Amino acid sequence: MNDEIKLAVSHMQAVVIRLHNGSTLIGWPKLLSDPEDDQQFKLYDDEHVYTISIQDVDTVTRVIV
Repeated sequence: MNDEIKLAVSHMQAVVIRLHNGSTLIGWPKLLSDPEDDQQFKLYDDEHVYTISIQDVDTVTRVIV
């Protein structure tokens, strides 16, 4: 699991995620309820919930306000 995602989850911070396909997502990450599955996480924004695979993530930036 990406360390920036883990930090964002523990501090309840938003993230900006750039995927390998060029898409950019902004939201709040949550780990899956299965502790064995550290290859995926959920990303919540105001309208959608995305399940994202770590292999699809290019960069992660935490948003600190």
